[in-house]
Amino acid sequence: MVRRNLIYVRQGPADPECPLQAHLCDWDIEETTFRQVLRAGAGAARVGLARVDSTAQLDVLERVLTVLCDTEWILLIPPNLLSDPRLRALVYRCCFDYHALPLDPHRLRFSVGHAEGMSRLRESPVGSSADVEGEMVGVSPVMQRMFRLLRKVARTDAPVLIQGESGTGKELAAKAIHERSARAQGPFVAVNCGALPASLIQSELFGHEKAPLPVLISVRPGVSKRPQAALFSWMRSAIYRWIYR
Repeated sequence: MVRRNLIYVRQGPADPECPLQAHLCDWDIEETTFRQVLRAGAGAARVGLARVDSTAQLDVLERVLTVLCDTEWILLIPPNLLSDPRLRALVYRCCFDYHALPLDPHRLRFSVGHAEGMSRLRESPVGSSADVEGEMVGVSPVMQRMFRLLRKVARTDAPVLIQGESGTGKELAAKAIHERSARAQGPFVAVNCGALPASLIQSELFGHEKAPLPVLISVRPGVSKRPQAALFSWMRSAIYRWIYR
């Protein structure tokens, strides 16, 4: 039988009441902590289990899930934490599945096997549609990782920051996110803040009112008041934000 790799990330010390190796005897498990992953990294694994004992380090957990975005994550969560809206949103955005503790060994084995199978389906041969993301084309592992990250963040309803040198494709990445977002049917508006005089930036972003006569008022809404996507670019770095009502 071919053994498969799995990474187990915990928030604190090891829990003797959660014997994963006994439940997943045909898996090679690498055990580590949230902070060790951020400090030293972790080995490649298709499937990851992350144990959450409290909501005190959700920002650290989110960074771990982002760093290892090629891994299909399953969170192990105490039932009393499932009502936390931040944790629920994190599970929805970044995870393949979750399990309420205590573990059900049969369901856990099924879930990690399903996650591993779905991870393998992502591996498409060179020249397939997985090598193309909008107007971007790439077959290298770095480009494939970026394509997967773009698809993942496109499902969220939050601001997205894209940084890079001039000419690296920040606007293409922003368009790819917009085309896969819930607002894909609306227009994509690019605003180059670096090309605007400083005196006009506030008016362009937030709008203005012009009143030549007391009874005649001309109102021009800014980009931030329109229910559509927007791109803000400043110097050699860019901030792409989806702004909506």
